[in-house]
Amino acid sequence: MKRRHAIKNILAISAGAALLPSCETDANLPVYENIPLDKKQRQLIAQLADAILPKGKTQVNTPEETTDFILTVFNDNKPLEDIQKYTTGLTEFQTYLKEKYSTDFSKINKEKQAEILSYIMGENGPTGNVKYFYENTRDLAIEQFMSSEFFLKNVMEWEFAPGRFVGCVAV
Repeated sequence: MKRRHAIKNILAISAGAALLPSCETDANLPVYENIPLDKKQRQLIAQLADAILPKGKTQVNTPEETTDFILTVFNDNKPLEDIQKYTTGLTEFQTYLKEKYSTDFSKINKEKQAEILSYIMGENGPTGNVKYFYENTRDLAIEQFMSSEFFLKNVMEWEFAPGRFVGCVAV
């Protein structure tokens, strides 16, 4: 009887191990109480921020990812009406991409992505929520880059106060 019990346990464990990879958990993603987003929406924000401000091979070190910065600013600093407008703009942007291109933003080539972004900012582009979503994503992505250590040290040549002390200077 012990063999049957052992085989039964082995089968149960192997079935569980086979199903485990299909169970995706987002345990390491921060949860924003005011912004309920799924994984695809978070990826879209990250792809949009990368299309707006491509980092390429530049080593930009920031304490958090651009998506987390954008969502933290919205969650902590914006009123619920603005958060609702932002999330509505996100879903409308997703449906626009599905209707017009029948694919996700990541599968569109870089030139077409630039055309989409210039269309959104143009006069003939969509108004309301989609434009609000895009403008805020763009502004916050740029703000995060401009407050990064890379930008401040290499572009702005910024130093901590009081700067350098030069003790011996010829007068």
